[in-house]
Amino acid sequence: MSVEVLIKELTSCGEGPHYVASEDCLYFVDILQCKVCRYDCAKKTHVGVGVPECKFVTFVIPVEGGAGSEFLVGLDQSVVLVKIDWKAGKVTEQRALRRAESDAQNTRCNDGKCDPSGRLWFGTMGMEDPKRPGEIERGQGSVYMMDGGGCKRMEPGVSLSNGLCWSPDRKTFYFIDTIADGHPVDAYDYDDATGAISNKRAVLKYGDAGGMLDGMTIDSRGHLWIAVFNGSKVIILNSTYSTT
Repeated sequence: MSVEVLIKELTSCGEGPHYVASEDCLYFVDILQCKVCRYDCAKKTHVGVGVPECKFVTFVIPVEGGAGSEFLVGLDQSVVLVKIDWKAGKVTEQRALRRAESDAQNTRCNDGKCDPSGRLWFGTMGMEDPKRPGEIERGQGSVYMMDGGGCKRMEPGVSLSNGLCWSPDRKTFYFIDTIADGHPVDAYDYDDATGAISNKRAVLKYGDAGGMLDGMTIDSRGHLWIAVFNGSKVIILNSTYSTT
């Protein structure tokens, strides 16, 4: 397997890749520079657009029928509808949809994805301790599910939400709490009709194998591909939960 560098311009903290096959474009965010980014795979061009009035941009998900210009974006503690004019390089509309947590909670959004039925799932995390840079207050975040009926907390007591994905048969939800004890990949039974999750169990305990489990996706075989932050690698967890 070979690895190719697509974008040579470095981001300060690039996350949340979302490829749209019909556009042949890859969308992602630069969390610390508050940018939504687009890489055109055919033209090999990269554009980053700053989102105003926020401290963190944490995920981007294209809206169906939005013609590549409308997105659900995680901003600080909220989910926001953002419209972007890519040619002009600016945000043309920014409308808050849901706020998950209050200012009194020292948290922010992190990873987010849509489930197979189109409901938005996203997680929050504790903020870094200003007196101890790099250390995150544990247990302050949650995992939320958002649909037309509102925003529901699905899993409390999360420290650093990452790596949400669903099995091809729509029966299992996978999740990573990056700094949880033992550094596990957790699986839940998932009801696609309602979004309900249950029966949490660890399918991998990464432990101290170098770096921290971060973003995750799943392929058509049910194999999990997991990015290891500060470990310079991607590991594959197959459908029998063995790593390669």
